[in-house]
Amino acid sequence: MKNRGFFKKWLGISVLLFCVGMVTAQQIDVSGVVTDAISGEPIPGVSVVQKNTMIGTITDVDGVYRIEVERGSTIVFSSVGYLSKEVIVESAGTYNFVLESAMYDVDEVVVTALGISRQKKSLGYTVSEVESEEVSRVKETNVMNSLAGRVAGVTITQGAFGPGGGSRVVIRGNNSLSQDNQPLYVVDGVPFDNSGYGTANENDVGSYSKTDYGTGVSDINPDDIESISVLKGPNAAALYGSRAANGVILITTKRGGESDGLGVTVSSSLTFDRPMVLPSYQNQYGQGTQGYVPENIDDLKEAGGSWGAKLDGSDKLYWTGETRPYTAQPDNVKDFFETGQTLITNVAIDGGNKDQNVRFSYTNTHSGSILPNSSIDRHNFTLRGYTKLAGKLTLDAKATYFFQHGKNRPKLGTEGVMAYVYGIPRNADINDYKDYQNPETLEAVSHTSLGANPYWMMYNDRREDWRHRFQGFFKIEYQFNDWLSAHVRVGTDLIKQNIENVEAYGHWFFGTGRFSYNQYQDSETNADFLFLFNKDLSSSLNLSTTFGGNHIYSDGRSMRINGDSFRIPEGPPVSIASNVYYGYSPLSKKKINSLYGTASLGYNNWFYLDASLRNDWSSTLPKGNRSYSYPSLSGSVLLNEMLDLSGGIMSFSKIRMSWAQVGNDTSPYMLEDILMFVNCTDDFSDINQNPSAINAGDISARYFITKSQVKLMAPDRYPYWRAHLIHSDRYAGHFCFGHSSSWWSDELGYSYNGGYTDAAWDWLEGYTGNIVTYLQLTGPGGDKENSLAYATALILKSIYYQYFTDVFGDVPYSEAGNLDVLLPKFDSQRDIYAGIIEDLDQAMELIGNAERTGDGEEDLGANDLFYGGDLQQWKKLANTLKLRAGLRALGAEDAQFAQTAVTAALSAPLLSSEEDNALLPKDNVISQWNSACYGDIWYNFIGGGNWTVSQPLINYLKDNGDPRLSKYAQPAVGGENIEIPWPESDDEAMYQKRKNFILDALDRAGAVYEEVVDENGVSFINMAENTYYVGQPVRLRSEMSNYARFSLFSTPAQYIIQAKGEDEPIAPEIVMTTAESYFLQAEAIVRGIGSGDANELYRQGLRHAMLLWDVDPSEIADFLANSPIANLDGSDDLEKIAIQRWLAYYTEGFQAWAVVRDLGFPSDLADGVDDPEIFGYGNIAGKYPERMRYGSNAYSRNNENLQEAIDRQGPDQQDTELWWAK
Repeated sequence: MKNRGFFKKWLGISVLLFCVGMVTAQQIDVSGVVTDAISGEPIPGVSVVQKNTMIGTITDVDGVYRIEVERGSTIVFSSVGYLSKEVIVESAGTYNFVLESAMYDVDEVVVTALGISRQKKSLGYTVSEVESEEVSRVKETNVMNSLAGRVAGVTITQGAFGPGGGSRVVIRGNNSLSQDNQPLYVVDGVPFDNSGYGTANENDVGSYSKTDYGTGVSDINPDDIESISVLKGPNAAALYGSRAANGVILITTKRGGESDGLGVTVSSSLTFDRPMVLPSYQNQYGQGTQGYVPENIDDLKEAGGSWGAKLDGSDKLYWTGETRPYTAQPDNVKDFFETGQTLITNVAIDGGNKDQNVRFSYTNTHSGSILPNSSIDRHNFTLRGYTKLAGKLTLDAKATYFFQHGKNRPKLGTEGVMAYVYGIPRNADINDYKDYQNPETLEAVSHTSLGANPYWMMYNDRREDWRHRFQGFFKIEYQFNDWLSAHVRVGTDLIKQNIENVEAYGHWFFGTGRFSYNQYQDSETNADFLFLFNKDLSSSLNLSTTFGGNHIYSDGRSMRINGDSFRIPEGPPVSIASNVYYGYSPLSKKKINSLYGTASLGYNNWFYLDASLRNDWSSTLPKGNRSYSYPSLSGSVLLNEMLDLSGGIMSFSKIRMSWAQVGNDTSPYMLEDILMFVNCTDDFSDINQNPSAINAGDISARYFITKSQVKLMAPDRYPYWRAHLIHSDRYAGHFCFGHSSSWWSDELGYSYNGGYTDAAWDWLEGYTGNIVTYLQLTGPGGDKENSLAYATALILKSIYYQYFTDVFGDVPYSEAGNLDVLLPKFDSQRDIYAGIIEDLDQAMELIGNAERTGDGEEDLGANDLFYGGDLQQWKKLANTLKLRAGLRALGAEDAQFAQTAVTAALSAPLLSSEEDNALLPKDNVISQWNSACYGDIWYNFIGGGNWTVSQPLINYLKDNGDPRLSKYAQPAVGGENIEIPWPESDDEAMYQKRKNFILDALDRAGAVYEEVVDENGVSFINMAENTYYVGQPVRLRSEMSNYARFSLFSTPAQYIIQAKGEDEPIAPEIVMTTAESYFLQAEAIVRGIGSGDANELYRQGLRHAMLLWDVDPSEIADFLANSPIANLDGSDDLEKIAIQRWLAYYTEGFQAWAVVRDLGFPSDLADGVDDPEIFGYGNIAGKYPERMRYGSNAYSRNNENLQEAIDRQGPDQQDTELWWAK
């Protein structure tokens, strides 16, 4: 408390003195033009600053400046390439100045690789150096931010996460699109780990939520830095190995100075932060929807954003449930932010002489964010000593300890704190959000039904992190004579970081709470030696050489504990969580041994030639191939010295050339992922207990099939949402949103959206790598060659490419995955289908009569998620896929192979029993938030499963007495006084039309309801709860969401939208079913191919389609005996088969969508829509979507081949028909 009081007094006095200074100092206005001394041209971008202050400006494109400064102050003019000029100004007026070109000291000495000092003029590559004064003048919590704009070619991007956040440093641009582009940091000759966790230096986008815990370089105390050298290009960095491929930043720290006794230095800085730029907002409309403010609190919160009526000051319903004046709150976003402050205090003690000295420093940092309740605290301790013994022997040692505590660092992204600040309604008072929790339910409260509240995140959720770091080195150097010296050095860097996150009970996404504790430990030890030779061989020839070696040992480990479903709202998270999961990454080790040498030849002070060679031996590479090297060569010629150009404009002129080659190894345990899939063998735990028992020779193909299956059928959450749920599953006409409880309009997907389309393209196009890896591994000449496993790879390839081509049309196929072809051509869909059938034939031939892929490790076993390694089931799957591909291609242009394929498939075994269903089971414990969609993605997609089932699907099931109705859907919730609000934008005729359209859907479903109309003409519906199956009309335009009340329509069965963690099964992903096999056989006969009883095959398809959804056999028998559509009667057989195929693919939208496009049924989907006041036309004039558009990466990376495909196939639009649909 005493310290806090002292700080307040100190701050108060400082502010008072500052204010007095502002009153007494007289400000004057100074302006003018800055020009070049030689050319007389104006110089743009000159820095014009009042000395020792933050007051400044820069000259414009005409060299003009204007600045207001204190009378009698000194103005400093500076620009890159010019000598700085200082001028004292006593009065206001115009001051024009001339800057002279800088004549740099050509004998300047800089620090280069391995800490070797060289004359800057002799280098064949670029080195830039920054002194300590420039680093610590304005103290930053990340020292690299001090270099911004000071070093040419170095781009520094400061993170947006506030105090302690990382910064991205790139030297001369990015070298890689996918790999790390950060330089290597070397502190006092010892490589320094700059990695972080969730930081700006990672490649992970983290678009949903991301927290920046700082990069490693932010641990360095700016007050301890003597100088920073930036080595640009691979030549400059060749001696540091592959880690230096993006350049090197050499940091030299301070040693003790020469003084009589001890010197004490105390410095302190205080800075304040406020947001510089905020979004511009309209303040004419407040919370609501379609131009009106709902009178029901639930409807108001469903509306969410500022789409309501004009803000007129009248009393209207407010999101807290009160009635308040409907007025703008123009500063509500601005008022969420606070004034951030950073106080940095440094105390340094040093003393000694040139032969013995010591230095100790301590720095304390407290930095408060502009976000409420967010801060970091740091402590840096450094001790360094130096001594010279016996004249030629010197010892140098340093130890540094760093500790940091972060509190409530912000989460950013679409689920981060700012996502819930920037979107608050324009009539919302920010102070109302501070009451962020319902005291009775403990749920988060906000202006939306979701309940997301930024103050909840900053005060009720908990995010803390602790970072400990120790660095040190010990160096012995011996000077044999004036031209030969050597040193030995050992340095270490130890990091331990703990991160704790708790989403409190009542959170909008995690209603019963969740937590995660993560601990990371990393270390690196470097031991090196170096001999340095530097001697003049003659009066005009100098030779400098080095020879050295380095041993690196690095290791890392991590552990985590996470859990969810708190049994009580408060308490120790581990104790109160119902589900607790543990994870541990055991010690990961890596060693690199290196030898290196350099030679530098200088002639007559004008010609310099440098060569270097480094060779590494890495433990992460195979024993027989662990060696790789880094040669470099550079030269420079000083024309001014060679041609004696002193005194002219070329008094210093230099030509330099350089060449370098950098090798690389890999990270340790790169085979780890193949052992970590969801399904593992029974003996996996035994294998995992003894990691040394696993080597490359023990890994078989079975470890690769799981990933190939999962990544195809259950991709990550982002592409699953956007490819499956937003596009194919709704094109299929099975499900809807666009109702009153949905975030999105049902038009979504029918209008082109680049981000959503890109997600689908990137998933399917990107899957190529997964299947190519499996094919190459198991195929001829592969490391794990196994023709039977290769057959399963060919079948997976066929499933994949039928998905890919049926979504987009012409896609890369024959050249895809070929490492020799950078830009693969787009094959025609006709050729792709022919290739699919060929691959399936080859797979069946390879399998023959085999039952398993091998014994022991060679058996796919439980790693095969479809069939547990049963090859005969795989063979039947391949033949059924062949039948489907042939029938789909039948009748298309130049598809002679199609009928042959169908005929051949009908004569071989096909899927025929319940056991033959190819399904990918879902995990009912792991949430999609933790493991992509391998769990409850249907539940989470629109907030607790707020889907509705479509009118076509419900009606087909109801009209024909189909027992799958209760398996597919739940009755509408119903209820009393269900308002159909009247938007201000709709006149009476439009209101009646749209309302009656919804009521017609109730009538069509046979629902009994009462309509009550109030005095304002607004209708309210009373309908029995949980009684009627009512399908929502598909493809409603966005304005219809006011009319399509969620409680009036059926929702998917719980089996489909089941939440994880409730010990209930979740519907699997459908790959291929026995029902489809029978329907395809019946279709072939109806279309005139093959022989047999089409009706019996059709009825078998019906039976298996119902068994798949666990319909009681007695209900199936009753349906087959009595339903009007249970038999083919020769009149509309193809329509019956098509609709049953469409129904059987429920939840598998890709294939259901293909059925509609191929066969034209159900016709009420295939025919499109024709009333723009009711339906969303999208970009295709109401027509049915035939394909998705190509992703932007196809255009940016492979545009020439793409354009050839478009010229062949047709415009890149959603209504362009595919080859087999024309």
